[in-house]
Amino acid sequence: MVEVLVALVIVAVSLSALITANQQNASSITHFQQKTLANLVLGNLSVEKRIVKPQMNYQSGEYSMGKKTWYWLTHTQKTPNKNIIKTDLSLYTNISERDAKQSIATLVIYLEK
Repeated sequence: MVEVLVALVIVAVSLSALITANQQNASSITHFQQKTLANLVLGNLSVEKRIVKPQMNYQSGEYSMGKKTWYWLTHTQKTPNKNIIKTDLSLYTNISERDAKQSIATLVIYLEK
């Protein structure tokens, strides 16, 4: 009888550990899906910045992709080379994260004037 109780305790602990690991995996998958989509959005924004000359200082806006609205912030500034400008692109999942500057992904691009 004692052996059966010990075996049940071992099974219960093992199942608990498996359920916890499964929940962590599901959370990681969601996070990586968001990061992948965020990097695609940043790639698209960087192409837009290359096509249209960005304005100096800060700009912000919204971008829809993957059934989600992303919020972006750019900071364009001069570099020591007068022919090159630097643009920092940051992407946020919501406006409050943008206001708190907690980006999900960032990208730095250098553009010719």
